[in-house]
Amino acid sequence: MKFFKKFLLITIAVFGSIYTAQASVYQVNTIKVEFKRFNSQKIRAYAVDVATKRGFTKLLNNIVPQEYDVKDVIESIDLKKTDVVEKLNINNEINVKGKYYAEIDILYNKEKIKQILQSRRIPFTQESMGTVLLLPILQDQNQEFSLFEDKNKFKDLLVKNLEGSLLITPLLAKGDLQEMTTYNPQNILDENNGANVLELATKYETNRAIIALLQQNTYEDSNINQVTIKYLGFDKMPEEKFIVLGKTLEEATKEVASKIKSLWQENNLLEFNKPKRFVAMIQTKKSLDELYATIDQLESLKTVSSVKIKQITTEYAFVQTDFYGTPQEFLAAAKSKKLGIYQSNNSQWVIERVLD
Repeated sequence: MKFFKKFLLITIAVFGSIYTAQASVYQVNTIKVEFKRFNSQKIRAYAVDVATKRGFTKLLNNIVPQEYDVKDVIESIDLKKTDVVEKLNINNEINVKGKYYAEIDILYNKEKIKQILQSRRIPFTQESMGTVLLLPILQDQNQEFSLFEDKNKFKDLLVKNLEGSLLITPLLAKGDLQEMTTYNPQNILDENNGANVLELATKYETNRAIIALLQQNTYEDSNINQVTIKYLGFDKMPEEKFIVLGKTLEEATKEVASKIKSLWQENNLLEFNKPKRFVAMIQTKKSLDELYATIDQLESLKTVSSVKIKQITTEYAFVQTDFYGTPQEFLAAAKSKKLGIYQSNNSQWVIERVLD
């Protein structure tokens, strides 16, 4: 192993898709591994180990909400002993002097993944959206709409920002003559035309479509991007409207893609023993050091799943702590870490470190 650490030059790129063609598995496709110095007799086994971990990492990063740190899970799991791999295929393998290359598809056992996350009380998204027809519409500052046209950079950017996700397989309509004469931004945005839009989706062998409208404006030399996202063929996916301020089209599109993925996660999250929520004040004493030191001690408690700053001033900060177990267990754990938790005269909960 020291030989590998010292001499291996590894280039790894993970691309893929997650789907449930078999209900019991997750699939991560085309995990590319490349090595330039290696032991030729052991290289295939090593390549599989590297790909398995990289695929597992990508899988967790896609199905677990961003506020949960999966790094500890990834580092603490011996994937060989947990038997998370159901099956793998090695494709396009090259094994010659000075070069090893392969593309590996891996099936991960869904139940084993669930057990790993459940034991750590980490929620996750079980299902992907599958194949979805994207209909990104751009309205520029001159109030002109574009849908299929080349000038609609929004559609290309949105696909680019979604195609690496394991939660969705995005498709764009071809925009051929028939589609351009049948569909335009106005009738796609029409509330009463959903059935016709889904008819277009079926042409691409899917029953789901996402309409994303981005309207560009400026105010006092600052970009204002108004966004509307509509979901057709989805359950419990409400229309979303929001504004992205001061961002370029590229930056605004990243936020649109993030919204699409996060809403799907929120609506399809499998939670285990949902944590209790506690909001308290931490006095900053005009120093962020005290605040961060207190948060570090809170995060060190085994029963705490997350700590977030909700509001901050020069005098105090309100933090939200999510924890498992009873309030009494949380208070006892905090006390053991030299954290004092009490109610002030105005009934506001306060957290402070107990210094020696």
